[in-house]
Amino acid sequence: MPSPRSKPAPKKPRSGRAASALSEAQGVRIAKALADPSRWRIIQALRSKSDSSARSRRSSTRDGDQSSACDGLTCGEVGRLCPQRQPTVSHHVRTLERSGLITVTKQGQFHLLTLNEPLLKAWLQTLAPTRPTRAYREDD
Repeated sequence: MPSPRSKPAPKKPRSGRAASALSEAQGVRIAKALADPSRWRIIQALRSKSDSSARSRRSSTRDGDQSSACDGLTCGEVGRLCPQRQPTVSHHVRTLERSGLITVTKQGQFHLLTLNEPLLKAWLQTLAPTRPTRAYREDD
């Protein structure tokens, strides 16, 4: 039995199926994170980098090359993307990481940012109804 003073286990980031059941607090955190234009640009850049890396991996696998392309951006690349000072960029990265939209991993001296696409897709699903309701139908 854990001692009364022990800390609870840290929550694991949501991904895959677990991301489909977003809490209201998590949804609001994501919305607030995306409300800033700089953070929106970071997510868009990560999304396009992820898409181009996926295309690159498909073509290299067809050619027999098994090297994997990088799916993320470094903090330096994000700094060039957002013409702001380094502390401000760090704040944006931290906000996106706390919302769960990105993960930050250290690779050598670099911090690599990657997009949590399952969580982003799950959040978008909560905003868009799966089928139109009567109020949204245009044929009425």
